[in-house]
Amino acid sequence: MTLHPLPLLFLGALVTAMLALCMFVVAERHRADGLFDWAWAMAALGLAAASWAVPSQTPLWLTVAMPNVLLASAFAFTLQGLLRFQGERLLPIQIWGPVLLALALNAALLHTPQLRRWGMAAVVLVQWLYFFGLLRRHWTGIPGRSKYLFASGTTLLMAGLGAGPLALEHMDPGIQALTLYPFCMAVVIHGMGSVLMSKERSDTRNRQLAYTDELTGLHNRRAMEQHLVQQIAQARRAGQAFSLLLLDIDHFKRVNDQHGHLQGDKVLCAVARVLQDSLRSQDIAGRWGGEEFLVLLPNTASTPALVLAERLRANVASACHVTVSIGLHTMHGLTNESADAMLDTADRALYAAKHRGRNCVGTSLHAPA
Repeated sequence: MTLHPLPLLFLGALVTAMLALCMFVVAERHRADGLFDWAWAMAALGLAAASWAVPSQTPLWLTVAMPNVLLASAFAFTLQGLLRFQGERLLPIQIWGPVLLALALNAALLHTPQLRRWGMAAVVLVQWLYFFGLLRRHWTGIPGRSKYLFASGTTLLMAGLGAGPLALEHMDPGIQALTLYPFCMAVVIHGMGSVLMSKERSDTRNRQLAYTDELTGLHNRRAMEQHLVQQIAQARRAGQAFSLLLLDIDHFKRVNDQHGHLQGDKVLCAVARVLQDSLRSQDIAGRWGGEEFLVLLPNTASTPALVLAERLRANVASACHVTVSIGLHTMHGLTNESADAMLDTADRALYAAKHRGRNCVGTSLHAPA
């Protein structure tokens, strides 16, 4: 049984066209996820496969030169999409220079197959080095595991199609056909990897938005409620003390009334920065609501918690031109307090600090019954 390349070329062109169409449907041109550029890359690959599949009597510029230039364009779109995905910029000549070089090589060496093949291999190598260098710089910052699909699919495409002109001009159709199997697989891997990589980053950002206070960058109330329940359960299992601080900015309404809400937002952000800079790595801080902040102190007894609370109070007073009142409560590992009970006790301690004149730390010992 003899393998023929034309059916595989048509199949590759069809698969690539369908993937490109699906990507164009879901992509948005102005979104910084690279998907729109990757859809164009897929379209260029499909057109290249279709050009290779035309009858051999067709002029060389259509069966050889055009697919080669489309191939270089596909990789240029892939690189441009990755740059957009990472929020980085290269000079246009670095992205599209290899495409212009491919166009010049195929125009000048159209009837010199050996030199043309080596020239196209060099063009694809340069594009792969750009791609690999950019991906390597940002590898750890790309969330999820679809980046492995994207990287392997793109590398397989570049490796296989870089030698594609040599295989497609080979006299033996069986050898031509065998070289096209990796093309079909790489197209699917590349397309799925690019879509899933974009989706995973969107999912990561959505999760961050769902659990992050947009103004201060701290955890929001939803996230802090979850952390509080988890920390209480962990303290009970380990038999450790667990403390929490409830902070409230003193006279915050006066800041808004006298200086405007924009200045109030700046004060909130300044207090958030002090919390981030003053706390230990295991501590968890979040915006509880309005001008209130909640700080969770795992494995911290009342005395070191009081020392930390006083340091926070002093740091805010010196750095933010406002003061804070703090309510402190500590749960010991053998007690059986709920999250609501701890918050209620800390809130009463905060009220006691306000009653004592503000800019101080109240503890559960000061809290009214």
